[in-house]
Order: sequence, then C-alpha cells, then structure tokens
Amino acid sequence: SDLYRPKFAGHLPDLTCVMNCIYWEPKYPRFVTARDLEALFAGNAEPRLRIIGDISCDVRGSVEATVRTTTPENPFFVFDPATGEAADGVEGPGVVVLAVDNLPCELPRESSADFSKTLRDFVPELAAADFTAEFDRLALSGPLKKAVVVHKGALTPDYRYLEKHLEGGSNA
Repeated sequence: SDLYRPKFAGHLPDLTCVMNCIYWEPKYPRFVTARDLEALFAGNAEPRLRIIGDISCDVRGSVEATVRTTTPENPFFVFDPATGEAADGVEGPGVVVLAVDNLPCELPRESSADFSKTLRDFVPELAAADFTAEFDRLALSGPLKKAVVVHKGALTPDYRYLEKHLEGGSNA
C-alpha cells in the first residue's frame, strides 16, 4: 500500500455524486480526503459535487468528510471543507454526506414484502431440517445450503475466507 498513489481527486470536479462502498483499512490511502474537498470548494465557482453517499461508513476513513455516522431518521449532514464542521440537513456550504451505517439493513416495505413472500417457500424445508447433522450431510436445497454462513459454531466451506477478517485469526 506504500506504493499506491490515489488519483481519484482529479475526477472530483467532474462528479455530482460519489457513492463510496469500498472496503478500507487505515493502512490504505483515503479515497476522498478533506484536503481534496477543501481544494475543490476553495475556487470561485460552485463545484458540481453535491453529495457523497458513504455506504462503508468508516468515520474519518476512506472518505474524510464522513466525520460521523447518520441515522435513517436524520440521514444527511453537510460537511464544510473550509471548517471541517458538519451541520445536520442538506443546507449550507459544502457537500452533503449520507452515512447511515446500517443502510444496507434498511428495506422498504415493498422489498420486505417481496423478500418475505420468497422466503415463505423455504420455511417448511428449514423447519424440517436436522441441524445437528454435520454440514456436508445437512439436508437443505442448494439455495438454502449456500445461504448458511455458520454451522455448529464454524464457518461453512463457502465462507471460510472470512476467517482472516475475524478477531483472533483463523478458526481452522
């Protein structure tokens, strides 16, 4: 990561909206820095950039304008690059930031109804399954078996790659 030099800032003047959905760790360079935004907003003309949707929600992480997370009830704040301050809402100098940290969990009523209608067909199979059996002998259809992330306290084969992200290292 020491050899990586980000070039995204050069694209900011051409964008109206940025959706940040990347995995980020402090060892990596930031995707959008406070300095990038300060330079963008320091000019005489009002920049095109209006909103940053930060789905990753790493506070002061890959998008430094994400100075805090928001909630579904109060989803936006305006980050002022000149001061580094954030003000609730969508009015004021700077860029609007959406940083609802559980946004991927939020389902509109129509999506929830459709999801539950689809899931309903799997309920009898789930209720009849013997989860005391070993995973390779677990009697579930393909879609359900692929959806099982953890079985009997251990990651299933399709999800063992997650071990490197778990605290304490590998469970293998």
